[in-house]
Amino acid sequence: MPTPFVIARSHPLHYCRPMDAPIPDDEAMRLAELQGLGLLDTPAEERFDRITRIAQRAFGTKMALVSLVDADRQWFKSAQGLEVPETSRAISFCGHALLSDEALLVCDATQDERFRNNPLVTGNPDIRLYAGQPIHGPTGQRIGTLCVLDTSPRQMAPSELAILKDLAVLVENELRLNVLTLSEKQLRQALSATERKASIDSLTRTWTRDAIFRLLDLEIERRAQRGEGPPGIAMIDVDHFKSVNDTYGHPVGDEVLAAVATRIRAALPDRDLVGRYGGEEFLVVFGASEPGALVSVAERIREGLASSPIPSASGPLKVTVSVGLCHPSAHSEVTRDAVIAMADRALYAAKKNGRNRVEIGT
Repeated sequence: MPTPFVIARSHPLHYCRPMDAPIPDDEAMRLAELQGLGLLDTPAEERFDRITRIAQRAFGTKMALVSLVDADRQWFKSAQGLEVPETSRAISFCGHALLSDEALLVCDATQDERFRNNPLVTGNPDIRLYAGQPIHGPTGQRIGTLCVLDTSPRQMAPSELAILKDLAVLVENELRLNVLTLSEKQLRQALSATERKASIDSLTRTWTRDAIFRLLDLEIERRAQRGEGPPGIAMIDVDHFKSVNDTYGHPVGDEVLAAVATRIRAALPDRDLVGRYGGEEFLVVFGASEPGALVSVAERIREGLASSPIPSASGPLKVTVSVGLCHPSAHSEVTRDAVIAMADRALYAAKKNGRNRVEIGT
């Protein structure tokens, strides 16, 4: 039996159609807090992905999301088990979950009059179970949820909802520790909302080539103005990727690229930036500048892929990467083209010397 839906009198609502997620009266303040965080239409980040992975495993569900509820959409800062980056707010479960500080539990969406005709229930991704714990911004506004979803109905015990609430607090802590780099903030200010959405690679949830180039330019300029050394970068290439596509098909190749991006993010400190350079290549712009630190991170990326196979529709696949590092000296020609050329030469050396290795350019 679905959990009763209770609306607190202290929180009046305006309804559109019966299926639509209700709009609270404090919507303007809620949206102002969400927009102020600067997280909408940004790449996936390991600090949030780590929490959704834990939630997915803890509850044994097919999906787990950090969903930020915007004016007309819910946008997923982190998504496990769901490929789309956003859906309409009108059909969202999370829009309903914003009405209370307590978790919204829907044990079987086909038996709940609010959701039984919802296209997310009648079609892909075939939601049956939904449990969403609201997450609050720094001033206390409900801006989204941490939620878990499954394609089979089930009950959830109060102890499980308590775990979900604890994990939501971890998300809130990350929101308070917003770690957008200065370059990222400058880029977002320079882009329109449409341009921001287009700056995220839809497959890998990393920056696009154009966006990571602009970020690299900004980082070079910022460091020069502050008298700091130039940024280090890394070029990362998936070894023998063409054979993956040829043997298993492009859908599996896409799975591999998405998983490689996830493992790269997992190895990077929060202030490092990663973009899809093209095809199976990624470009990382490092926040640190010490050569030893760059090598350590690059080795962590390489080992993170070499140490365990990537799950795919064709079974586990052994995937490795070659990494070319560029750590220009303060006296080097510090332009985007120059540092990329240096990293590219190092990447060529890594592939020539056997692949699955890190080389440093000079």
